[in-house]
Amino acid sequence: MPAQPSDPPLRHARLEGKRVAWVEVGEGPAIVMVHGLPGSHRDFRWLAPGLEPHARVIRLDMPGCGGSEAIAPRLSVLAEHLLRRLDQLDIERALLVGHSIGCPQSLLAAARAPERVAGLALLASPGLRAHRGLRATRGTMPYVSRGLRTPLLRGPLMRVTSSAFVRAGFSRKTPPHEIQRAVDIVARIDFRAIRNAVAALRVPTFFAWAHDDALIEPAISEALAAALPEGPRLAFEQGGHNIQKTHADTIAAALVQWLPTLRWSVT
Repeated sequence: MPAQPSDPPLRHARLEGKRVAWVEVGEGPAIVMVHGLPGSHRDFRWLAPGLEPHARVIRLDMPGCGGSEAIAPRLSVLAEHLLRRLDQLDIERALLVGHSIGCPQSLLAAARAPERVAGLALLASPGLRAHRGLRATRGTMPYVSRGLRTPLLRGPLMRVTSSAFVRAGFSRKTPPHEIQRAVDIVARIDFRAIRNAVAALRVPTFFAWAHDDALIEPAISEALAAALPEGPRLAFEQGGHNIQKTHADTIAAALVQWLPTLRWSVT
């Protein structure tokens, strides 16, 4: 792990009437990072130091998280939003790096606009079907999403939901609005859209996962690894779900080695 995390000042702008936020360090080819849920750009603060000397590293706060205002909580909408963020940042072509639920957002964007994506890196990604963390909710997430928006239910249901997130390994300090956002998006996750995007994908793809991930079992990751386009594969025996932290140095070194092999020119 790096000696120090990367914590540059947060930048702000407006996109289609909504406030958006991100951090940015470095020059060169663009690496755009898309966090999971609940989360923010800070999820990559240990991975970024190994990349910043080699590239322009941009870590987004996605809608409803950190300093960015919420938009509709659907993967397709978030994928389009990601492409609009590239336009706003004057990025012609990028390496998209996703973690957890940030992976399908990046995957759909790459399948939809391959000319904008030099490569795709997926870390601890959901796969082609429901994983054990999602199956454990027994189909209740849509009901929880609606309940958290009902005034009489919100208080007690948020306490129960927050406790469940802590048991799953998330911080006790996660703000309630970010828990709400996570529930809203997970409740609407579309595995058919993910499968269709994987089938259409023509972008070189780096994929890393850990066998002891408490949320996503190895069989899910292995099936996704086999279905994705060619690219580096890193399978860690240990490291949990947050491998962008627990294996930051190894993943950064592998990405730096991969960067020159990618096609950065559109023509």
